[in-house]
Amino acid sequence: MDNVFFHIDMDAFYASVEQLDDTSLRNKPVIIGGSGKRGVVSTCSYEARVFGIRSAMPIEEARKKCPSGIFLPCRMERYIEVSNQIMEILKQFSPEVNVVSVDEAYLNMTGTSLIFGQPEEAAKKLKSKIKSIKPQSKALHPAPSAHVPQQSCEVRVRDPLFPHSEIKETAGLTVSVGIAGNRMMAKLASEFGKPDGLFRIEQGKEIEFLDSIKLKNLYGIGKKTLERLNQGGIYEIKQLRLYSKKMLSGMLGSAVLAEYIYKAVRGEDPGVWNDNPKSKSIGSEITFEEDIMSEDLLKQELLDFAQHLMFRLNDSEYVSKTVAIKIKYFDFLVTTAQTTLPDNISCSDEIYKTLAALLDKKLDRSKPVRLIGASLNGLEKREYSSQIDLFENNIIKKREVEKAVQALSKKKPELKIFKAAAIKKK
Repeated sequence: MDNVFFHIDMDAFYASVEQLDDTSLRNKPVIIGGSGKRGVVSTCSYEARVFGIRSAMPIEEARKKCPSGIFLPCRMERYIEVSNQIMEILKQFSPEVNVVSVDEAYLNMTGTSLIFGQPEEAAKKLKSKIKSIKPQSKALHPAPSAHVPQQSCEVRVRDPLFPHSEIKETAGLTVSVGIAGNRMMAKLASEFGKPDGLFRIEQGKEIEFLDSIKLKNLYGIGKKTLERLNQGGIYEIKQLRLYSKKMLSGMLGSAVLAEYIYKAVRGEDPGVWNDNPKSKSIGSEITFEEDIMSEDLLKQELLDFAQHLMFRLNDSEYVSKTVAIKIKYFDFLVTTAQTTLPDNISCSDEIYKTLAALLDKKLDRSKPVRLIGASLNGLEKREYSSQIDLFENNIIKKREVEKAVQALSKKKPELKIFKAAAIKKK
């Protein structure tokens, strides 16, 4: 039996949620991100990409490139709400769902053809279910104001490998699905035909597919790696298959990256994805379009992760004491670290402060960062005790404040609620 994996990648997710909830935004350049001189673009619709807008771009630069753009603040609680609906749909199709972030996941679909039909048929059913997600019943954003502080959001936007000249018109959320015999090839397949793509790389045709794409479009080839390969006279993927691991390591200066590329150019899974979807943790990560040197931007992402993780924890039946960070550099070397707190995590402030401390301690400031992630590990079932006095227990009080803010944000999305600690000083 052949292995079958799906890579699920929501198309411009946060911007698409805004267009779903507010029909007046459809087919318009929607840009989501922070305000002020240090604000950056978090995500943007495909209509905005036509103007050259990309994630991590300064908001001021984005305004110059796209003066007609619709700039909106992040509604993290709404994006997580929709993400939860999507993940529930994915679980209907496979017992093995690897959640990478709020808008990305892998499904092991091996052996499911008797239930859902052939992979392409199953993918069409999955896409249809996601497209049927309903918009929020009531409206969303107040008129943007220079006096209203706005947060940036987790980013998962990338330029498609095969961009199209036309934007597909859809009435609901769209997802691109890649199908292949392993996760890496499925990820490459999902980029083919975005947005609203569905593409399968047949097993046995991995090499043929790889040789049809540009070297820069191979997942894992960043700007610096591409420059080094070009300096070595390598411009095509098929050329890389002529090199041994030792030769690649000498050229790239990294045995880890050499091992990854050696397997990737042969259509093999390099093994960088978690094989345990049932591990007791929740997390999120972002791969940047361009490698990042700015520590401020990294901390801004950690602030978003903290809010996101706390929302997910509150929506679950679990508690956690352990906060972890993951940093992947341009050369694919990965640093991980975690801290276990004395008490259960009660608010996003705790998560952010712990993540920021881990970043300060572990970040190699001489290297550009390709990916950053955060997670809460060691989840345990929450047990409530009737002996606990809510108003005497500071930890419970903090958790209830977080839940109250979350509930109010869902009930009245027109209100923009921020903690003082989350507002950046100008």
